[in-house]
This record gives sequence, structure tokens and C-alpha cells, in this order.
Amino acid sequence: MHAFSFVVEEGRVIDAARYAAAARELGVSTAALNRLRVRLSMVAGTRRAKLEIHGGTASLELRPLPPAPAEITVAARPIRDERTLPAYSGPDLGWQRFTLAQTPAHEGLLVDATGRVVSAIMAPLVMLQHGRAYTSSHERTSSSIALDGVAEILAGQGVELAHLPGGFIRSDLLSSEVWVIDPVYGARLVTTWLEYGTSRPARQWVERGALPTHREVNELRAQRAVAV
Repeated sequence: MHAFSFVVEEGRVIDAARYAAAARELGVSTAALNRLRVRLSMVAGTRRAKLEIHGGTASLELRPLPPAPAEITVAARPIRDERTLPAYSGPDLGWQRFTLAQTPAHEGLLVDATGRVVSAIMAPLVMLQHGRAYTSSHERTSSSIALDGVAEILAGQGVELAHLPGGFIRSDLLSSEVWVIDPVYGARLVTTWLEYGTSRPARQWVERGALPTHREVNELRAQRAVAV
């Protein structure tokens, strides 16, 4: 099973072509894709869409979109990544949701056997440091259409992108500006780290140079929405 979450607003979807391409790669037929497009095009208002694909068969569920903060607290205590199929979004959602429910913050950090940070529990990370944007290309980091879109936006703003094949070093994250890239809510800024029951402010760049803020990225991301 593969699962995708995204926002539908008045029949428009951010990075719609990428989701369609992913569905085709997973065996969804052209006829089934057209039926999905018709259903999404008829959405009035704003909804959270959940698309699940099993063996080439797609099912779509539309839900209300609850409010969520753009600035969040992340638990800094490492959590051992126990996903069985980390390369894909969907097969381990049950474990991820259970783990997040046990975390006393909006998000937490998944680490591999060596202690390197793979991602947040539910979404990938972007680390901003020294004028660059860093992402993880660790083998256990799930692919993310939302992250690909944000990376494209950053590159378009002149930001240098770097990939970390071994994942993040936790101390680097704690001393840098960090975003969690949620497929529904976009770039969410980590403003607080929770460690051993103590909250401390996260790093935020004062002199940004070419680096846009997370809110500016989300505004640019919204402009990528197209009618399906």
C-alpha cells in the first residue's frame, strides 16, 4: 500500500502533475486517474485528500482540513526508526502514527542504528545552515513529493542545495534552522526543541541572505496549485 496526502482547494492541487505521475508509476490506469481528476475538480472549499493505492487500485478519501501551526516544537530525543519499508510512504503509517502519539511534541526525530537522523516521524526535514539548504538522501528517507517541490522552490530562489547520504547529525540540527516538510501544511518551522523535559528555542537565521523564510516558501508553494 502506498499513501499520499495533499490539499485540494476549489479543485486545485499543489504539484498535481507529480501526484499523477506517481499514481501512474504505481499502476493506476488512465481511466482511473481521470475519475480521480473529476472527483477532485468538483471539490468546493478546502479539503485534505488521502489517496491510497493498492496493487494499481486507487481509493480517495476527502476530509476536513483541521488547522495546524506553521511553527512547531520537535522532541530532540532520538527515536529508533523501526519502519519495515521506509522507502515508501504508506506501509508503516500505523507505526508512525502510534509513535507520534507517544511523542510529547508536534514531531520527533527518527534515527538509524548509528544515531544519524533520517527524518521526522511523519515527514522529511530541511536544515538551513551557512546559506545552504540540506536534505537527507539516507537510504531510509522516504520519497516526498512535497519535499521535491520545496527543493525546486529553494533552487529557484538561488539557494544552494546539498544532500546528506548519511542523514543528519543531531547536533547540527539543534544548532541550525530546521523545517519539517509536511505534504499538507508545507514547510513548518521548528521554533522549539524539547529535550529531557526542557524546552529551548531553536535556531532561526537573522541575516538570511538568499534564504527565504518558511512562510515565503509556503506562499510560493501555494502558487504551484493547478486545476486537476
